[in-house]
Amino acid sequence: VLDLQKKYVDKKTSKGKFKIEANSTKIYNGEFLEPIKKNLIPLTTLDIVQRVVLRGGSKDALRLWALTKNNKSGLIYEFKEWQQTGTHAYSPQAAIKERLQDIYNIFWPGLDSTSYKIVPLNDVLFWIREKHETLLDIPYSVNSDAERAFVATYAAACAAALGQIHGRQKSGQDFAQYIQKIKSIGLKNTVDPIATDYLHLMEEYFNK
Repeated sequence: VLDLQKKYVDKKTSKGKFKIEANSTKIYNGEFLEPIKKNLIPLTTLDIVQRVVLRGGSKDALRLWALTKNNKSGLIYEFKEWQQTGTHAYSPQAAIKERLQDIYNIFWPGLDSTSYKIVPLNDVLFWIREKHETLLDIPYSVNSDAERAFVATYAAACAAALGQIHGRQKSGQDFAQYIQKIKSIGLKNTVDPIATDYLHLMEEYFNK
């Protein structure tokens, strides 16, 4: 793991600075420089850049990468601006702090909350996480039968993993309590239009 971490940092940096690359990273001198440094104490922050994101559901969110040093190891942390979830368009969501606890209890019961959390920077909320080498290259644009097969298999694997996470909970108590909590808004009426819209989009995409 440490070897992969070092290779990832070496790929993104040079001489204690991020590599500035077109459509990837650019120099950042905005208002969040000092708040990020304070948030990462006791680590030493060596450099901060803005991550350029051209695709994905969070492409409009501000993303900042911080290069830090802990003893002899280099670490990269990403600060991604928090955005309202897509499900909010279908049904009002709970306040972020309350919802975040539900996320940890239901989806990430074994995850240390310090590994992926929300922090305020100048009263703006950001997700923070340590960046690692990506083990799977998931195609954003499916251009071949092999890629379609991979995406379908990967989706099934993700669904199976999520099911196992729920199964490891004590009788699914956390999930059951969550369902009871949102019962007043009508779970079926909330989920049905989201699932239907998504299936129609995927059907149109894969039939192109």
